[in-house]
Amino acid sequence: MSSNDSTNKKEYYFKSVISIIKIIIIALMINIIIKAFLVRTYTVDSSSMETTLMVNDKVITEVVTKYFTEPKRGDIIVFVYPETDIANSKQTLRRNPIDYMQYVFQLLIKGQLPVDDEIEYVKRVIGLPGDTINIKNNTVYVNDLAIEEPYLDDNVFTNISSSVLSFPFKVPQGQYFVMGDNRENSADSRQWGTVPEENIIGKSILIYYPFANMDRL
Repeated sequence: MSSNDSTNKKEYYFKSVISIIKIIIIALMINIIIKAFLVRTYTVDSSSMETTLMVNDKVITEVVTKYFTEPKRGDIIVFVYPETDIANSKQTLRRNPIDYMQYVFQLLIKGQLPVDDEIEYVKRVIGLPGDTINIKNNTVYVNDLAIEEPYLDDNVFTNISSSVLSFPFKVPQGQYFVMGDNRENSADSRQWGTVPEENIIGKSILIYYPFANMDRL
């Protein structure tokens, strides 16, 4: 084999490796853009939203419209529990190398910033900023009007005995009152208060698996 052939092979392999690296980088960038600015997927791991969302349902959440519109009553949203403090996380990153590595991993793989003790919840929006919420005789009232909740099972009871809030309760500005559809098996705003708008990740729009459950959203 001539030296030219050997050189050509090395150049070929080198270019192939570079091409593969470029493809991987492009794929990662596309993944970041999709997850950070378009849609995210998750698997339901709790019964708190039954019978709308069942355990192990695969759900698509869009994360675009939150930048242009506010959540509406009845929307099913995914959010981070209010204890999360994104600002504190950013400060920690400046002094903790381990958190910095987590930052890089989250940004490249998940397309999002890391946050402290991040736990994502899915619930239904019941009260908007400024709304007055009351719950009595198994009926939810918003601004003194009983709301229709066709998504609830007939046997569901909306209990407030364990609530940390006093009803009637006025939802603060920039906050949302949320509850699970399976009211007796849901920890939600009744137990830990309202959700800040900045903690909202997106709106669930589609169950993509199992196919038989697609019409529930």
